Amino acid sequence: MYMHAWQSFVWNRAASERIRRHGADKVVAGDLVLLQDAAPAASRQVEAVAEPQQQQQEEIEGVEADEADAAEAASAASRLAAVHIVTEAEVAEGRFSIQDVVLPLPGGRVQYPQHNAGWKLYCQLAAADGVLLPGMTQEEFATAAEAAAGGTSEAKQPTAAAAIHNVRDFQLAGLSGDYRKLLHVPTDLGHTVVKYSHRDQDDLLPSDWSELQDSQQKQQKRPKRDAQQQEQQTASADAAGGAAAVDSVRDTVGAEGSRSEPIEQLYCGVVLEFMLPPSCYATMLIRELTKSSTSKASHRELTKSSASKTADHQPLADN
Repeated sequence: MYMHAWQSFVWNRAASERIRRHGADKVVAGDLVLLQDAAPAASRQVEAVAEPQQQQQEEIEGVEADEADAAEAASAASRLAAVHIVTEAEVAEGRFSIQDVVLPLPGGRVQYPQHNAGWKLYCQLAAADGVLLPGMTQEEFATAAEAAAGGTSEAKQPTAAAAIHNVRDFQLAGLSGDYRKLLHVPTDLGHTVVKYSHRDQDDLLPSDWSELQDSQQKQQKRPKRDAQQQEQQTASADAAGGAAAVDSVRDTVGAEGSRSEPIEQLYCGVVLEFMLPPSCYATMLIRELTKSSTSKASHRELTKSSASKTADHQPLADN
């Protein structure tokens, strides 16, 4: 688990550098892509394992976990075999798009991009944490560590890829690595602007259970409402001075209508709908849309600002 977390940490930093150096709108020579004829095969292998799992929900939990691991291993193996280095000619032809570009998670069986955001960058990122990547020489580590330390001699000492405790889960040499797409474009993206009156009580995105409850409550109130309407119609038809009876009914309906007027809607929100593939996070999509930080400190400030405005009975700004 710790090694997987470190792999993701390095991948995130490498992705930021790839975009900073080459942009996020085009493929460049030396980028890595997964060949199209291999991607469907990986997908079919995952589906072949996932389908019987869905049909047999009463299987032992350990067996289900083993099958999921087998599916992930098969998918990763397909990706490792399908990687391709983009050439200058393919860039000129426009054969691939930025959505095809992948970056490696560090490991023993991955290839690295063949440009300035490739092997040397990964070596520098690993050396900053004192990690010796599989295939990395001591000379490469020393150079990368010095660069990571800003050209000073205070570089970290290398940590051997095979840990002395001989526990496989903590050995980078025991991980084959994998590839992740540099970016994903969400599908079925849509939004709805909603108004609401209270920031804590209003349900902007009702669940199936709350909708069922609302439907049941409406059905329970319908007979009583129909009976009241029937009584009003009978009273207006039988009472002497039909006009007076009608005025009385109007006054009653008007009074009930005034009592059921909605509370002033002070706040405005946006409900987003979209589809993302596995291992993509909705929080990152929202960060890109709002151009706001997802850090804990930023959210604490938003909470404080929201609480102070609510206490002063001020409408909240859209966040």
